[in-house]
Amino acid sequence: MKDGKVDGMWEQYDGTGQLQTRGTMKDGEPDGPYERYYGNGQLQTKGTMKDAEIEGRWEEYYENGQLKTQRTYKVGEHDGPYVHYDQTGQLQTKGTIMGGDRTGFWEQYDQSGQLQAKGAIMAGEIDGAWEEYDKNGQLRAKGTVLDGERDGVWEEYYGNGQLHTKGTYKSGERDGPYEQYNEDGQLQAKGSYQLGERDGMWEEYYE
Repeated sequence: MKDGKVDGMWEQYDGTGQLQTRGTMKDGEPDGPYERYYGNGQLQTKGTMKDAEIEGRWEEYYENGQLKTQRTYKVGEHDGPYVHYDQTGQLQTKGTIMGGDRTGFWEQYDQSGQLQAKGAIMAGEIDGAWEEYDKNGQLRAKGTVLDGERDGVWEEYYGNGQLHTKGTYKSGERDGPYEQYNEDGQLQAKGSYQLGERDGMWEEYYE
């Protein structure tokens, strides 16, 4: 204690004597290393406090001891790299958070660890180049997203990697040139869309 305020190492226990939290206090406020524990004694979270605010790199764990998240804080807000794992330790998502929102390049993975999608996110929404993959890791679609909707040229692929469709979108709807191919790469149809509807001359081809 210092001037009636906790100063230095501090620990808190539950009614059974199990450690709940451990940290460093300065003038009665958390300042320095901090740890919180589950009822079974397993570490739940650990990181650093500064002037009673979460600061720097923090780690969160599942009750089985497996790392759950790694994230960075600045003055109490998420700000910096972020990584999330499932209970088996498989990577699920990784990217950057700024001002509390997902921003920058992000990757998403399925339960088997296969990449599902990757691309640019701005203020929490997909915004920019974006790619999606199937369960085998094959590119399924790629294009540009604006304000959370497809916008610009998009390409979709068959499971064998062959181009399936290529077309232009505007605010989430097909709008502009469009081409469709079969799994052997032969052109099947081409034409144009306007506001999601076929528009003008279309050509279709026999295989």
